Amino acid sequence: MINVNGKEVRVHETMINSPNILVLIQGSCMPYNQVCNIAVKDAIIDAGIASVIMYDSSRDWDALETADTNPEWRAAFDGKTFQDELREARALFYYVNDEYSPDKLFLSGRSYGGSLGALIAGDRIENLERVMLTSPQLFFSQDEELPNIYQNAPAHEEILESIAHYSMKLRIVSGLGETEEFIVGARELFRHAGIEARPPRDKEWTILDTDHTSSDDPTAKPLTYHAYVKQHLDFFGQK
Repeated sequence: MINVNGKEVRVHETMINSPNILVLIQGSCMPYNQVCNIAVKDAIIDAGIASVIMYDSSRDWDALETADTNPEWRAAFDGKTFQDELREARALFYYVNDEYSPDKLFLSGRSYGGSLGALIAGDRIENLERVMLTSPQLFFSQDEELPNIYQNAPAHEEILESIAHYSMKLRIVSGLGETEEFIVGARELFRHAGIEARPPRDKEWTILDTDHTSSDDPTAKPLTYHAYVKQHLDFFGQK
């Protein structure tokens, strides 16, 4: 556990005999131990690709899961804004690097976590070798009625400027059935990725026949955990 501005950020680690560490950053309403994240962690560990650290925001997840009304749900964020989330995720990332000194760091961020990941990727971390952003969120509304964690989010230009400096391997994964906002966001992140890096970065954009949901709604085309796992094994398992 690490302390960030008086908040306790839990560190969930599964360590194996590997020189690599993968840090998983979940989406806005996804606890760290969501089924898809656990499946990815288990698969990466079983394949011997890397140790896995799962980011766990200091949000009150128990309160989020039991809230009956929107005000109760919002209150469980304890006033945290996007910048608070970024500060915690970044602190965890640097803690992992300092504490374990991996040869190679990997980062995977999904949706809201994709925007956090894109900003961290721009920090020019020398051993950050691979970054995967799944359905990354680039655009944020400033509507005051949104949950706290969407407040104080950066303009999309700031996220694009950050990813432009990342100089290693990147994979962006998005779905054909996602809203235009997410498709445009993925396209812009891909276009800007590595343009300020020297030499230019190795990047790819994978488009699946899915949408942004993780539900069992039969009318939806969710990114199943099987597809999510496959993307991680393929990208982070590359030699």
